[in-house]
Amino acid sequence: RQRDREWIAGNEDSIADIAIWPWSQYLERHGLDPLDFPALVRWRTAIGGRPTVKRAEAVWTEAFAEAGRANARAAADDQLDRFFGRTAEMPSVDFSNLRRR
Repeated sequence: RQRDREWIAGNEDSIADIAIWPWSQYLERHGLDPLDFPALVRWRTAIGGRPTVKRAEAVWTEAFAEAGRANARAAADDQLDRFFGRTAEMPSVDFSNLRRR
């Protein structure tokens, strides 16, 4: 079980940790409470605190974050539906939270 080990694939960090870490940043955005996932938060904090990850995150933020926010604010609902793979058969979604970022 993951909560019994420090890293995703065993006793040492690996490419698995680096590959999965960015997805762990969406926990709160998807409405999940971090308090329900203490092992995930501990792991996410450990990876995110590494100097190389901090540097990579800063480069990414400078290069893409504002452009991504601007695109999300400007996109029409049908464009966001297409981006997220939503079809007409799915219930409608309120994208206002995405546009507030």
